[in-house]
Amino acid sequence: MPEAAAFFGVRDYQGLRDHSVKQPERFWAALARGRLSWITPFHTVSDCDLGQGRIRWFEGGQLNVSVNCIDRHVHMSPDKVALIWERDEPGTQVKVTYRQLLEVTCRLANTLKRQGVRKGDRVVIYMPASPMAVASMLACARIGAVHTVVFAGFSAEALANRIQDAQSETVITTNQALRGGRIIELKKTVDQAVKLCPSVKRVLVAMRTENKVPMTNIDIPLEEEMMKEEAACDPVAMESEDMLFLLYTSGSTGKPKGVVHTQAGYLLYTSLTHR
Repeated sequence: MPEAAAFFGVRDYQGLRDHSVKQPERFWAALARGRLSWITPFHTVSDCDLGQGRIRWFEGGQLNVSVNCIDRHVHMSPDKVALIWERDEPGTQVKVTYRQLLEVTCRLANTLKRQGVRKGDRVVIYMPASPMAVASMLACARIGAVHTVVFAGFSAEALANRIQDAQSETVITTNQALRGGRIIELKKTVDQAVKLCPSVKRVLVAMRTENKVPMTNIDIPLEEEMMKEEAACDPVAMESEDMLFLLYTSGSTGKPKGVVHTQAGYLLYTSLTHR
């Protein structure tokens, strides 16, 4: 394993695992320094007390998730494929390079800023799986906004509950979705949900199909606005324990709960899980 080289005497997976148990601080510090790009280095690896409910990782460190996910790859291999989108329509696979993903992400991030979205604001994403959904998450991360992805099959009531709990003023969605050859009226569901959510000030609507849908005074045609923006957006330096996103539980045992995921720890975890 490449990570084993960071530890003297470690040659294989078992050795790496043993080292992580015996010297966890050194183990996680080496991985965080080796696998993540930091704006400001961390000074403390962890400060955890489960009894007190205190769990903090990489204190003092600052980074930006979108930089780690896109920019660092653009510097090395800008035309390498970052995403492969298997569309619902047979034979219409779309490949997106890191360079293209960065441009879309930055235009979307600048659009969010122009619409008044700032660091710490909550943004609900109600979209089908697509490059635009990925760019929406990364755009929020770039400007320090907190995103929460809501499954695009949920009802208007379920969507409204999550918007209300997150205290979100912004929703990103698509006009429609395609699933198994059927058209799903996502925008209509959002319209119904927003009626129950007076906090919502803006709904950014991307076009998944060519079909027009009714637009209200708070609806914003996303692609049109993005094309007015620059393809570069300075990333915001985020503290390691700043909130990255909320992910809601299913609600099968009661009210859905927004589980907080923070910046550095989650980023390192995801980096390691696909090794």
